[in-house]
Amino acid sequence: MFLARDRPRSHFTYVEFRDSAGKTNGANFLRSVVEAFPYAIRAVLTDHGLAFTDLPKNRVGPTRRYLDDHISDHVCHEHAIEHRLTKPYHPWTNGQAERMNRTIKDATIKAFHYPDLESLKDHVFVFVSAYNFAHHLKVVRHA
Repeated sequence: MFLARDRPRSHFTYVEFRDSAGKTNGANFLRSVVEAFPYAIRAVLTDHGLAFTDLPKNRVGPTRRYLDDHISDHVCHEHAIEHRLTKPYHPWTNGQAERMNRTIKDATIKAFHYPDLESLKDHVFVFVSAYNFAHHLKVVRHA
């Protein structure tokens, strides 16, 4: 499951299921995100997975000159999007996406039993659609 989430504004979430997390699927997911989001995207923050970036040993050093940019970088360049990576060993940077994954799990697989994968996917899409159009309340903090 690939997940994209708008951080500062609306908490708009986009989910897509792919059979693997490869380079091509990662790039196609980014293309789908550009089409699905209702406004222009300025920057994308991704983790260091192979779907969105090269191995660390291939990013620098003598092998770099033999390799082209990652396909996800090409997609971002096509749409004038800045591609940023989370800092290594800083899991809290990716926390909002992980929290959304947990919210989806709590609302679907932890609450219901599904006869097949398609019914699970359908329920996830219904949940994300309802989440996108729900009114999100601000957290009240007491000082």
